[in-house]
Amino acid sequence: MASKKLKLYTGEWSFYHFGERFVPHGYFNNIPIDEQLAVLSKIEGLEGFGPIFPTGTHTNDPHNFIKLLNNYNLKVGPILVDHYGDKKWRNGSLSSCDEKVRRECIKLIKDAMDYAAEIPGSIVETWPGQDGYDYAFQTDYISSWKYLVESYQEICEHNPKVKVAVEFKRKEPRQKIFICDVGTMIMLFQDVGMDNLTGILDTGHAFMSHESLAEDIALLDQYNKLDIVHLNDNYRDADPDLIFGTCILWENLEMLYYLDKVNFEGWHEIEFGAPKEDRIKSLRLAVNMILKYKELADRIAEHSHEIDNNLKRYHYADNMNLISDLIF
Repeated sequence: MASKKLKLYTGEWSFYHFGERFVPHGYFNNIPIDEQLAVLSKIEGLEGFGPIFPTGTHTNDPHNFIKLLNNYNLKVGPILVDHYGDKKWRNGSLSSCDEKVRRECIKLIKDAMDYAAEIPGSIVETWPGQDGYDYAFQTDYISSWKYLVESYQEICEHNPKVKVAVEFKRKEPRQKIFICDVGTMIMLFQDVGMDNLTGILDTGHAFMSHESLAEDIALLDQYNKLDIVHLNDNYRDADPDLIFGTCILWENLEMLYYLDKVNFEGWHEIEFGAPKEDRIKSLRLAVNMILKYKELADRIAEHSHEIDNNLKRYHYADNMNLISDLIF
């Protein structure tokens, strides 16, 4: 099984002040963009930087943004659309029963697509995190799903050459989010029926939904719907965006094995929150952890024929003895 180099990127969120419920203004000051990019340019293995649209750096001019990143030898990563972080989305964005709100969100994502169209190969990321509910008898499930599907259809038809990616999550900020797991996300793809609608696998979101990362990869690959992987970690109970590889060993390792198995060539986002830790040191650690895990996965992949034969014959103990001897 051929090993592939990871395409790693991060974004402005890695340098936020990380406000929280008890300390809303966070524990740090924001870091200026030039200082952020200077730090990124010196981290070996990190090659991209993703903006937040429409509030991020140079999101009014893609060509200036490309020039800025070129100064630091960085590429433009996927473009995240903020249609969740404002009070106007409190009852949903793309699924809202309020047509005015829905139209505003559709236009916002179309504008992001126009921006992305000026950057070859760029992808627009959407996370309908406010699209859900907290209580029984709070929302119209039938209308909400209908609007969600119709919104994505209109968005994707705006420019079929620009990919629009969807990210699932079980809960937070809503107690129940409509696109809550990989199966529901695949259902959305089928209902929308557009080739340029694709998927994001956030490892922390999958853990939080008690899913298997490798199984999610296998399912999304069946539909050719995996373009971005967000790398972070947690204890399966919440989504604090802990540094990748610090909590769950085996399933993170299996994920990287399967990404090679399906010949994944998309972006890997380093997504973490460090509300109390040094953000720059944490970013370096995150990259280092990912690359160390990749080394282990590559070591395992050299024995893929034997491992895959054991999988087909359900020889779990043989596989674990082989893999543990290779990595420990």
